[in-house]
Amino acid sequence: MEQIEIEEKRERNLKELKKIRGELFMNIRTALQSMNMMLFCIRQPGKGTKKTGKDVGKDILKEFDDKEDADVLVLLAKITRKISILFNMTNFDLEQEKENKARNLYQIYVSNYNSDLIFKNSEEEQIGLLVEHKMVDTTVPTRADIKFCSKQIIETRLKQE
Repeated sequence: MEQIEIEEKRERNLKELKKIRGELFMNIRTALQSMNMMLFCIRQPGKGTKKTGKDVGKDILKEFDDKEDADVLVLLAKITRKISILFNMTNFDLEQEKENKARNLYQIYVSNYNSDLIFKNSEEEQIGLLVEHKMVDTTVPTRADIKFCSKQIIETRLKQE
């Protein structure tokens, strides 16, 4: 009788564990698909054509049809490739010391996250990683440009009078 109860409890735990893991895999898959959709405009440049740095950036950032893959590993590979293309386009030069520090910070973050998943230990302080990229549109005049143009206009009108 006790053996039957233990077996039923084990089956319930197994079903619950399968359900939790299934939900986790679905969350991972949807997160990867949404990351892939955010990076939908990035593709590798055509092979065999050699272009300058400016032309490569323009060609890479073109829209393309991207199928939604259900395979997590394929999605992860696509996202990794797209992120590396973006990183190579940014001219984000780091000193060796800063690069090592950023790599160590990322590895600490990942190891803390994994240990929290395994041991349910959330007492340690959270480590965050934030990188901001600033894109400057050269077609939009800055405040200094507007002031300079206004000053030139006023000076030319004063000279005419």
